[in-house]
Amino acid sequence: DDYEEGSWTPTFDSGYSSISYTTQFGTYTKIGNTVRAYFRLSLSTASTTGQAIIIEGLPFTVVNQGHQYTTGTSYINTASANGDSVKILVFPNESRVYLYYQSTTGVTQLVGTNLGSSLDILGQVVYQV
Repeated sequence: DDYEEGSWTPTFDSGYSSISYTTQFGTYTKIGNTVRAYFRLSLSTASTTGQAIIIEGLPFTVVNQGHQYTTGTSYINTASANGDSVKILVFPNESRVYLYYQSTTGVTQLVGTNLGSSLDILGQVVYQV
């Protein structure tokens, strides 16, 4: 098996505009076909939009295995009440992280206006390539 460590730069692809980051970094470890990617994004200033929050730049594309979706863990520090039940998901054949909100009535994709511009997010995903 091969072993690789490195860094990557996560960015908000949508959900925010005119972004200035306080913290913006990611690291990864790849062993064979398994990748563990960690990231942190902290906003200094940004404008929220009504578009879905998508973080792009994962170091490798997720394997395309039909219905095999990658979930991850996250911690979100925000003034918004929507930050307490956030789920992160990566779709097959993609290298982007999507944020969802889970309530007692269902799951909805988060948009920038849901979390606000005072945001610090830490997350990780483990996936196959």
